[in-house]
Amino acid sequence: MARKTSFYVSDAFIETFDKFVGRHGSPAKAITHTMLCIDEMYRLERRVLLDLFEQAEINVMLNNAMSAAYDPRRIAGTILSSMEDEAQSVYEHFDADRPAMLKKLRGLTLSQQYALADWLMEMRGSNGA
Repeated sequence: MARKTSFYVSDAFIETFDKFVGRHGSPAKAITHTMLCIDEMYRLERRVLLDLFEQAEINVMLNNAMSAAYDPRRIAGTILSSMEDEAQSVYEHFDADRPAMLKKLRGLTLSQQYALADWLMEMRGSNGA
């Protein structure tokens, strides 16, 4: 069942939104298409991430994500940068191999970086930034 909704949008959103409305023919189609595409991309990339990262590494990133704000236009490199700045003692606390983890983060594709940020936001729940 469809439901009608309304929401306020920022000026930054409008320009991008209008571009996608032009491609898809209506606001509803643009939002639906975009959200379904993102959801599918994140779902597929999460499988890769689950195989790539060990639990200790996930714990280090989640610890950092508890106070992180992820700007959608600045996801690329954000997690890597914050993990490079993380104190060695945090890696030791979670028993994570810093060099190995940073190497994995450097190898992520752009879509994997977005999926990782989304996954971390999901795991932190409403306790995050």
